Amino acid sequence: MGWFEPWYWDPGSTEPPDDYGGVYPCKEGNDFLSIHYWQTWSKIRPPICVVCPNGRQWEIDRKSSNGTGWTVSGEWPNLTCNPSIVVEGYHGFLQGGRFTASLDGLPPDGVPYVPAERTA
Repeated sequence: MGWFEPWYWDPGSTEPPDDYGGVYPCKEGNDFLSIHYWQTWSKIRPPICVVCPNGRQWEIDRKSSNGTGWTVSGEWPNLTCNPSIVVEGYHGFLQGGRFTASLDGLPPDGVPYVPAERTA
């Protein structure tokens, strides 16, 4: 599941575009969206947010905490993002619109199973 986030499209603008299928101006230097978004997608579509397998939301076009962000290829909803995605409870890839299994071996909800101790 995912959606477009036109409210992040141009933080310096006072009004969003009337037609989200139109041209999106490129405003590099913004503190939220990645340089990859501004260079490749800003004139084509608004930023996108998706829901990871564990239910956490992830904005594919934003800067990452440890780099410039993710390169995105493909058309919605069949997107591929690189490098890997790390959100709380999930570490994997989005490839062709599908998430891979967690590279950390976590179950889909991201919470390791700990069996309850039996009481006699």
